[in-house]
Amino acid sequence: MIVLQEHRTVKTIKCEEKPPTEPKRKKRNSIQEFICNSSSASSGEDEDPSEFYSKVNRIIDKDLSWRKPEEDYSSDESSQLSSSSSSSSSSENDERIIRKKKDTKISINFLESLSNYVPLEDKHSDAKQYFIRTGFKNKNKRQELAEKLFSMYDQDVFSSKLSDKVTIVWSGRLTATAGHCTTRRSSQTATVTLSHKVCDSPERCRDTLLHELCHAAVSLIDNVTDQGHGPLWRKWTHKAERCYPYLPAISVKHTYDIAYKFIYRCIQCRYEVQRHSKSLNIEIDCCGKCMGKFELLLNNNKTNEVQTPKKTLTRYNLFIKEHFQTTKQAQPHLSTPQLMKHLSQEYRKTMEQQQQQNPIDLPDLEQLKI
Repeated sequence: MIVLQEHRTVKTIKCEEKPPTEPKRKKRNSIQEFICNSSSASSGEDEDPSEFYSKVNRIIDKDLSWRKPEEDYSSDESSQLSSSSSSSSSSENDERIIRKKKDTKISINFLESLSNYVPLEDKHSDAKQYFIRTGFKNKNKRQELAEKLFSMYDQDVFSSKLSDKVTIVWSGRLTATAGHCTTRRSSQTATVTLSHKVCDSPERCRDTLLHELCHAAVSLIDNVTDQGHGPLWRKWTHKAERCYPYLPAISVKHTYDIAYKFIYRCIQCRYEVQRHSKSLNIEIDCCGKCMGKFELLLNNNKTNEVQTPKKTLTRYNLFIKEHFQTTKQAQPHLSTPQLMKHLSQEYRKTMEQQQQQNPIDLPDLEQLKI
C-alpha cells in the first residue's frame, strides 16, 4: 500500500520583536519565583537567614534588569533640549554663579594667609592686620607676629620643648642674611635674630623663623652643635613639612630679592651699587670698572628717582653746627631742647653785636623825594 504524502510549502513566520520590558519582567519574575521557592523550601528546613540574603543580593547585583534603566535621548533631541534650556536660562545661570561665588567663602588658615599670592579678601581675619597700611613695618607688629608664629611652631613641630629656651630679636645690622640662630651651652638657650631689612614681609618672616628654629632644635633638643644643615637639621625640616604641607619647602639658602633704599649708578657705564644707607661719597668715590662718577638714586616703590641736591646751609645752621658740641660739653646737664634754646639765644646776641658794629647806612628819605 502506497501512502502519498502531501507536499506542503513551509511558511516563514516573522517573529515579532518583543518590547524591552518583557525580558526584564521575566527576569524579575524568575528572581521573585526563586525567592518564593527558596522561602517555601526553607520552611521545612532550618536555614541560616544570612546565607539566604547573601544569595539574593548576589543575583540582584549581577542582574542588570533590577537596576533603573537610563533614559537615552537621540542626539537631535538632546541638542534641541540643550539649546532651548541654554537660551532660556542663560541669564539665570549667570546670576546663580555670581551668587555662589559671593556666598562661598574660601577657608584659608592663618599660616597660608601670610603668603603674598593670597588676595587680601581671602586672607584669614587674624592675618589681615599685617597687610593693611604699615602693619608689618611697625616694630611692635613684627614682634607680635614672630611670637605668634613661634608659639604655633613650638606646639606643632617641636612638642613644646623650645618655649622657655628661645628668644626672638629683630636687628637692622643683617643686610644680606635673613636671620641666624646663636646658642649657649651653659644656659641651654638660643637666640633667633631676624633681619627687618631682608624679612620685610610676613611671608619671609614665617619661612625664615621656621628655618632658624630647626637649628635651635638640633642644639637644644638633640644636644648636638656645629651640625649646620646636616641630617639632624633635615630631620626637623622634614617633620615641619609634614605638619605644614601647604607651606613652601624649607631651603638651605634664601633667594629673596632685597629692596635697597639707595642706589649708586655710574654715569658712564651705568653700573649700579646698592646700599641700605648713604655709605658712598659721590665727590670722592668712583666706579671700579670705568672710574666714572656716581649719581645717587632713591629706590622708592621700585622706581628710581634722582635725589634732589642738598640745600645750602644758612648762617643759623652753620652757627649751630659749629657751637653745638662745645656747648654740650660745657653744659652736660642740659637736654637737647634746652641746649637748642640756649644756642638760639646766643645766635641772636651775636647777630645784634654784628649789627651794632657794622650799622647799615640807610638813604635819606628827603633826598629820595621827587
